[in-house]
Formats: sequence, structure tokens, C-alpha cells
Amino acid sequence: MGTCKSPEPDASGLGDPNGSDLDADRCAVLLDLDLRSRQLQPTHRTLPAVRTAAPTGQGPSFALPDGSDVPIDAAAALANRTSGSCFGSLGGFPAPDVDLVSIAAPLRHALYPHPSDLVTPGERPPVNCYFAAPAVSGLPDAFYRWCPDEGLLHTQAVGGAYKRLDECYQLTFGIPMWTFSPRHQSANLMFYLAVDRLRAERVFGDRAYRVLHQEAGIVAQRLCTLAAASGLAARIHNGYPAAAVGAVLGLPAGVEPVIQILVGRSRPSRRYQMEVTP
Repeated sequence: MGTCKSPEPDASGLGDPNGSDLDADRCAVLLDLDLRSRQLQPTHRTLPAVRTAAPTGQGPSFALPDGSDVPIDAAAALANRTSGSCFGSLGGFPAPDVDLVSIAAPLRHALYPHPSDLVTPGERPPVNCYFAAPAVSGLPDAFYRWCPDEGLLHTQAVGGAYKRLDECYQLTFGIPMWTFSPRHQSANLMFYLAVDRLRAERVFGDRAYRVLHQEAGIVAQRLCTLAAASGLAARIHNGYPAAAVGAVLGLPAGVEPVIQILVGRSRPSRRYQMEVTP
């Protein structure tokens, strides 16, 4: 039995879907998926620039402290990065010394532009950065949105982050957050990276799901690496009530959280930590 060849690109950049060792009808689905997943270079459309919305008015806005642009040793930061047992024993408590200064560098650089053919050159990623801050010194216990255009943190929702997140877990899964995800007890904050799925689907069609997760993944990698450079530990944590969290954050229809990152202070644990040398 033959295999489908990769179609040769034509003038449109899409390639010839019939360029296969098999009859096109016998692998139409595969060919169609391959066709729709291609970068439509060099003239494919790009997403319009992301602009964060005006403050919701639920609380004050906060400026990041100065001094968060100090160069870091990327190799050392990657060597120090940890996530597996980053919060010590399960069921612990947040570290008392995580403050706004600690999270300033990860926030400030998270949404910087990077080379991408999905947005206009020089524009930042098609991702918005929200976070819950139940235990960050200098910030009231609430939910926030980082607005790089203004350089401000806007209060997105109030009422206590732990309490409202627990309500999300109870509503979605029928069990308390601590039962479903004990590590939340040791986290000082939780990032939620959100993307505009509907807008991306209008531009990229079925490719939207993949490309939005790629872009959000780049932002997540930055947050985790810069957290390590700031002496923090970061863990991408799956299995969270995305729709309920989006409702708490007040996200409009079509805008959805796609990545959750727990951030706290690394602590000793019984788990063996292999030494990594930069």
C-alpha cells in the first residue's frame, strides 16, 4: 500500500492536494487536514493586533516596580527552573515572601513581540495574560489582567481568589479545589493565558487551535523561565475548569483560557533533584 506524498507547492502556496501515490478519494480526510494545517506562505493573512480592553472598574490598577529589566543569565535560569515538586509537600501553604517585585520581570517580558508569521511584524503575541493572586504581598487578594500597552495590572475580579476558584471547581467537577488539585494550596499565584478563539478561526480556520496553542506556549515558556530567574518555581497545571475560570475573569464570548501556570516558591522535598549545570 502506498503512502501520501507531501504535495508540491503551487503558485498559491497551498500545494496540489492530488499529488499522492494513493487515489485522493481514499485519503481525502488526511489530505484535507494536511492542506488546512499549512502555513499559507508567503501571503497568508495574519491576526490583527491584540489590544487589551479598558479596566473593568472592579478595583484599582497597579504599576510594576522599577528594576525588572535587569539582564538575566538564561542558561542559569533554565538550569534552576523546576516544576515537578516545586511547591514542596502537597497540602502546604504559600511562601510568605513572594511579592510584586518577584513577579515583575515575568510579567513585564511575557508578552514581548517575537518572530512569528501569525501576527504583523513587531506586534505582540495574540495572547492575554491574567492571573489570580491569593498570596502576593503588595497585591490585594483578587484576579488581575496584565496590560502591556499601559504597563499596568488591572483588577479583573474581586472576592478572594482561593474562594472563587474553589467555587469554579465545585461547579464544574463537584469537588473542592484542594481535593482536585492539592498544589493550589502552596501556590502564591496562578497565571491564566487566554486567546481569542473565534477571531483566530475567522482568519486561520481549523489551524486556529494549533497556532493559538503554539503562541500561548511561547508565552508560558517565558513565564516559567523568568520565574526561575526571579527565584520562583512555575508549573503548567492541566485539568482546571477553564470555562468557569473564564467567567470569573469576565472574558467575552470566544476568548478562552488555554494554559494555567501555578507559581510559588520552591521548597525541599523527598523527590530526587538531578543537578543541572548551565
